[in-house]
Amino acid sequence: MALWYTCSDGDQLDAICKEIYGYGRGSTEAVLSHESNRELAKKTPDLEAGDQVYLPDLPPQETGVKTVNLWD
Repeated sequence: MALWYTCSDGDQLDAICKEIYGYGRGSTEAVLSHESNRELAKKTPDLEAGDQVYLPDLPPQETGVKTVNLWD
């Protein structure tokens, strides 16, 4: 699912991550840590029209809740 996202004026990285990945906690940091996005940290929170954000494949968010089936 890795893709490039082209920003509109005023887009915010945390909102983009939440929309794409379905969760914000940890995804924004993971996107910023990717080598293709090193310059974005200087531009946040508001990105400019035309800015490119690389959105790498990230695992789904772990909820910490495990489901146990009592009756099989």
